Order: sequence, then C-alpha cells, then structure tokens
Amino acid sequence: ALEKKFFILAGLNALENGHVEAAQALFTNTLDTVHQNFWGTDTDSRIAISNHKEGSELPQIIVKMDFRDAFVFTPIWNSHMKFFGHEGQEPPAEYSRHASVHGVSRRQYKLENCIQALMLVTSLLVYVDENEQNS
Repeated sequence: ALEKKFFILAGLNALENGHVEAAQALFTNTLDTVHQNFWGTDTDSRIAISNHKEGSELPQIIVKMDFRDAFVFTPIWNSHMKFFGHEGQEPPAEYSRHASVHGVSRRQYKLENCIQALMLVTSLLVYVDENEQNS
C-alpha cells in the first residue's frame, strides 16, 4: 500500500492544480491495481466484486464479510457496475469505474466523481495496509 502512495499524491497534486480529469483517471487506475493485487490468484472473489449489472444483488462474498470488510468492499462493488459504451450507452453521471476507464466523458469526469474515486482507493489502501500489518 505504501508504494501506491506516490500515485495518490500525484493525483492530489493534479487535483490541486485543477486537473480533475487526470486525478480521477489516476485514482481509478490505482484502485484497479490495488484491488487486483489484493485478491491475487483469487479471481472469483475479485470478479464478484468488480463486475455486476444494474439491479444485481450484493454478491455472497460481501454478504458474508464482517462489517469492517463490507464497509470497504461494498462501495467498491457499487462503483463497478458494468458500462457498455460500445453498445451506445451514455456514461453514467455517478462515479463508475467502468465508465471512467471505458467511456471518457465530461458527464463521468467531474469533481464529485474524482473525490469518490479518491475515497474508494484510500479506504482500500488503508484496509490493505492494516491487513498486511496484522498478518
């Protein structure tokens, strides 16, 4: 988690200098990297949290988590609703990892979503860091 601090600080620097879009892209990409690295070879758990369609129920992996773990992973799951720009879908206005990566638009890239991406990646980094220290 400490190694990824560089990218969070770079994103904050971009944000402070008025580059919201660059910051959101960096926070989202860092979130992806940390999330993938956290699950390692457990691709089923990672995919359960990082892919779902609108209206999907919370996956069992999150339902079975204790409150602290679910508090970190439920918002990450929520931000990973699938987006199909190649099918002509308009990017959602709310923060979406998939839309941030696959559907660059002013509708998706804005201050509110940038802050949400920052909150998601920092909560995951703290979680990962605390779990590594307790191992």
